[in-house]
Amino acid sequence: MENFVYVPRGESHEWDSEAILQAHAFHNTDAETLIWYSHWNTSNPWPIPLLPEKIESRKIMGVGLLTLRRDGFGYLSKIVKQSNSARGMHRRDAAASILTKPLTLSKPGKLVLNVDGVSIEAPFTVSLVDDAEQPLPGTRPTQVTTSGVRVPVDLGVPLPADKPFRVKIEWPGEAADPHFYAAYLVP
Repeated sequence: MENFVYVPRGESHEWDSEAILQAHAFHNTDAETLIWYSHWNTSNPWPIPLLPEKIESRKIMGVGLLTLRRDGFGYLSKIVKQSNSARGMHRRDAAASILTKPLTLSKPGKLVLNVDGVSIEAPFTVSLVDDAEQPLPGTRPTQVTTSGVRVPVDLGVPLPADKPFRVKIEWPGEAADPHFYAAYLVP
C-alpha cells in the first residue's frame, strides 16, 4: 500500500522523533511477535567534527518495543469489488481461496492456523488436496470457526507422510471477510 506507515516515528519532543531503525531484532512467542527498535539520530552535525571536539546530542538514546499478534505484519483477505450502477452502489463478493505449493512431510503432522474474524457464520473451509485440487482419499474438508494464533484444524486424519499434498483454504461467501495470517505444519 502506498505511503503506508506501519510503525510511526514519535512526535518532535519524543526520543524516536526523527527516524526509527530495526535490525532483525524480533522474537515470536506463542501469541505475539515482539520487535525491538531504536531511533536514528539524524540531528548530529555533518560533517562530524574531528575529535576531541564534543558533539552535543539533543536526543536520549532508547529502545522501543513493538508488540503485535504473532505473524501480524500482514494477512490475506479476499478482494471485495464495488460496482456502481444506475440503482446505486452494490457490493459483489467473489469466491476466494488460497492453495499452498505441493508439500511432502517426512512424518505425519498436524495443521494449525493463525486466523482472525472467523465464526460459525463466517468459517474458513480447509481441505487437503492433490495437484488437481481433488480431495486426498480419506480426508474431509473442515470448517474453521475459531479465531486465534494456533487454531488446530481437524481434517479427520493426520497430515500424510511421504505423500505430496496441498492445503486449500476457502473464504466464506457473502460479506464476511476473515483474515488469514499464517499456517503452521507441526509434528
